[in-house]
Amino acid sequence: MINVLRPIQRWLVLSVSLFLAACASVQDPASSASELAATAEYEQQIAWIKSADSQADFAKLRESFTRTASYRPYIERSVDDAIELFEQQQFAECLVAVEKVLARQYGHLQGHFLAMVCHRELGNNQQADFHDSVVRGLLASIDSSGDGSSVATAMTTYDMQELYSYLEFMGLKPVSQALISDNDRWYDVMTVTYEDEQREFDLYFDITRQFTRGFK
Repeated sequence: MINVLRPIQRWLVLSVSLFLAACASVQDPASSASELAATAEYEQQIAWIKSADSQADFAKLRESFTRTASYRPYIERSVDDAIELFEQQQFAECLVAVEKVLARQYGHLQGHFLAMVCHRELGNNQQADFHDSVVRGLLASIDSSGDGSSVATAMTTYDMQELYSYLEFMGLKPVSQALISDNDRWYDVMTVTYEDEQREFDLYFDITRQFTRGFK
């Protein structure tokens, strides 16, 4: 049975998630060992991506990050400072700000996009092409997780930055959002429209990992 949560209910559920996360803040040794293994897997994927190794897998990069201690889905890793520097045409400084974001979360879509455009402005075409390929790889990994037409075929995203960035890159404008649960999993149902069209339709995103991790 699908349960739909409206905005006030969504806020209450997230608040409970925050409380439970605070109660579970002390980790046991097995959990710490698991996070260390996940970190090693995540860092290996970064190395493979940077070296264009055939073993690089953007879906595994994104998923392994969610099992590390650094995964904080409700703590935004903002690129606002980098955007401001870009708008001021301070491209080298923009890259410094972006690298700080990518150091905390290498699968950050907006971070790689800004790195691409800043490198392009500075004439660093090889580096720009690399970040362009990362953006494409990250988007493809979301696309390959489902078509988003239903709960059964929902796309998987791991934080709101990723979800909203995906919509933006796809040329989609959010109209409304609803949180639903089905068979112990959690989904964001995004009503969207293409910017040059009036037709609205729903896209389903599986946010179970994000929701269950909460604010820990």
